[in-house]
Amino acid sequence: MPDNVLFEGGAGETIRKKLLETTDLHTILRLPTGVFYKQGVKANVLFFDKRAASEKAITSKVWIYDLRTNINFTLKENPLKEEDLDDFVKCYNLDNRHQRKETERFKCFSYEDILKRDKTNLDILEELIFFIIRVRKKSNRSKATNTKTLAIRKSSPNR
Repeated sequence: MPDNVLFEGGAGETIRKKLLETTDLHTILRLPTGVFYKQGVKANVLFFDKRAASEKAITSKVWIYDLRTNINFTLKENPLKEEDLDDFVKCYNLDNRHQRKETERFKCFSYEDILKRDKTNLDILEELIFFIIRVRKKSNRSKATNTKTLAIRKSSPNR
């Protein structure tokens, strides 16, 4: 599905709401440019299960995997290969997708949070980028703390 269907108003918004209400849209894989013939085309793979009709929306949360940030593919020089999807497959957790964990590239958004977005916008790349930055900062602080602790232990006179 092209990017614009994830965020445009009008018919796109109607399609998104219907998809969220009538299926269990559980995962979106955001593909980078350069994967398809026309350069610059951004696409997404949507994973959803059809369920029996219900008065309540069927989708409860949507997991989004960002295969775009800091990743570039081209059709000839750097094509997308199966191993490029290994991390996504691991995060997808086919054996039990209800036991997924957030990672730097894989983030969960609740149905309610998506509905609050302007036009039920599913183009959530900005939030993913901020999430990646927070994870990296937290990881760097943790590394710095561990380094300081190690330095203190090494210089401790009681050792």
